[in-house]
Amino acid sequence: MNPPSAYRTPGEPAPPPPDSSPDFAAQRKRQRRMLLAIGVVAVVVVGGGIAVAGAVAHHNEVQATNAAVGNLQGCLFRQPLAQGETASVRFRRLQLGTVGAVTHPPPDKAWPSVCSQPARVVLDIVKGGGSSEADIKAISDLATQLDAQGSVLADLSGPIDAAAAIALRLAPFAAPASSDPLPPKALFTVDDLRSVAPLSKDGTSLGSTFTEDNPGLSLPVLIDDKDMPEAPLLCTFRESAATASCRSLKGLRTAAQQGLRLLGTSEESVDPLVFAGRRGSEGVYSAKTGQSIDALYSYGGYARADGSFAILGWDEKAAKLVLSRQQGGDPAQRLRLVPDFHVGNYFYGSQLLWDQILVRGVTKSNERRLFVLPVDGTSAKGFAPADVGELSEPGLIGGGEEEIAHITGCRTRDLVVVRVRGTRDDFLTFRIGGHFSAPVPVPPQGLLGCYGSSASLVFVHSQRIEHDACTSAGCTETRLSRKDIDRDWPYGDRDASDESRLAAVDLAGNLLVVWAAGERGGVRMRIAKPGLFAGAQDAVLLDDLVAWGKVGGESTLLGFRLFAREKFAVLLLSTVAGLHALRIDPDGSVKPWAAGM
Repeated sequence: MNPPSAYRTPGEPAPPPPDSSPDFAAQRKRQRRMLLAIGVVAVVVVGGGIAVAGAVAHHNEVQATNAAVGNLQGCLFRQPLAQGETASVRFRRLQLGTVGAVTHPPPDKAWPSVCSQPARVVLDIVKGGGSSEADIKAISDLATQLDAQGSVLADLSGPIDAAAAIALRLAPFAAPASSDPLPPKALFTVDDLRSVAPLSKDGTSLGSTFTEDNPGLSLPVLIDDKDMPEAPLLCTFRESAATASCRSLKGLRTAAQQGLRLLGTSEESVDPLVFAGRRGSEGVYSAKTGQSIDALYSYGGYARADGSFAILGWDEKAAKLVLSRQQGGDPAQRLRLVPDFHVGNYFYGSQLLWDQILVRGVTKSNERRLFVLPVDGTSAKGFAPADVGELSEPGLIGGGEEEIAHITGCRTRDLVVVRVRGTRDDFLTFRIGGHFSAPVPVPPQGLLGCYGSSASLVFVHSQRIEHDACTSAGCTETRLSRKDIDRDWPYGDRDASDESRLAAVDLAGNLLVVWAAGERGGVRMRIAKPGLFAGAQDAVLLDDLVAWGKVGGESTLLGFRLFAREKFAVLLLSTVAGLHALRIDPDGSVKPWAAGM
């Protein structure tokens, strides 16, 4: 067989032409496959676009929610809450810090009112996000209360905790959007005090709390509250001691039925004398041993470091001024004192201040003068005191036996100051190096204190505080109005004229003021030089509304008392957690003073 040729042989017939009619069935099949493929691609493209758009929208929504919640949290709380800290406790911390500010911000920038707008932004999100009616109402109520006048001192604990829980559900990873620092925490709550050994496990109003009228080196405090199991309770605070020395004077309970007082003076390391009944008429006792020293209507007394005691008083049988002295276990010996000048009333005109007897009298030449005689200088041979100087005014008699004696004093390690009451003025004399200075006139009111070579007078009134720093040359006066103290913060509804809620003392030349600031301002403290006091910053000593880690509606404070010596102050705080003492030093540092034996 011949191989095929590339050319047709002449004479052979031509092959038939191909069929030119289309195959419609095949074409339709191919078209359907192409359209299906295009449709699938279109669906995939459109579906992917919708998914991307949805994801972007959801991301934006989450971002907006996180930002809104973060702004609200930043406004209300500033920083993330600490472990175990509730939202209301953090809000309370900012509340106390805000009302202690030196200046008031303008209303449109005042916290927490400025938080109402961030709250309304969150409210819009809650309304549009299908949240419950309860959540919407909670955020709406919070925004309204934040915007109300006085919200800085409102009790918003419930709304704040509710809103914080809603915010956590909305945006669990949102963080407070604020760089502002937190104000200092209150130094103490009753939760903190529970960890410190109390002076008494039982609280008291402190209405029956007494110390020596004449401040010395140590601070004895007698609490004679019949409802306290330990009463009468004596606690002594000393500058160098880390704990307070406390003991129950149960052995004096019979005498305590007549009332107990600390009317004398004592050395730093010695327990004081305790006077029962009418200024010791029912007995004068050693606080250390419970031993009866004498029973004498007393003007003053002295507990010495050598274990001896001296009492200046009135012998009613003999109708004479007497000095009763007792050493060891021997019976007390009374020595009559008969001055050679006229003393109108010995209650108003005589006093025993440590180792010095002081008497105010009128001489035969009709001069009113102050005389002094050392305790160790008295004898049966007579009463021959030294002349300190002239007193230009007589004493003003006011409240009888219940008023403070007309001759009082204070001391440091190097100084004794004696104060004598006059009519318009009082008079101070300074004993330095064993010699008394000539009496100088000073303001006729205020609590006497000593520091260095000077004395201080601090007078507290509901609407003002007066501070006088005095030397033998005269006094420098500082007058502070109530506005200088509370800076017009209302603090709540408590009566601002209640003087039991305001106390002031001189501490090493500083003015120390402690006050219970209304219903929601806490127990506050400020210490500064008198001339700088109005511009100084407060410290919150006690947040009396926080207990068991929660903000409550009732105060935990039952009462407080403030005392001072030359270089330390003691604040007694009676709360539902018991009776505690805080030590305040001249630099403003504060720490608990635990009870010891």
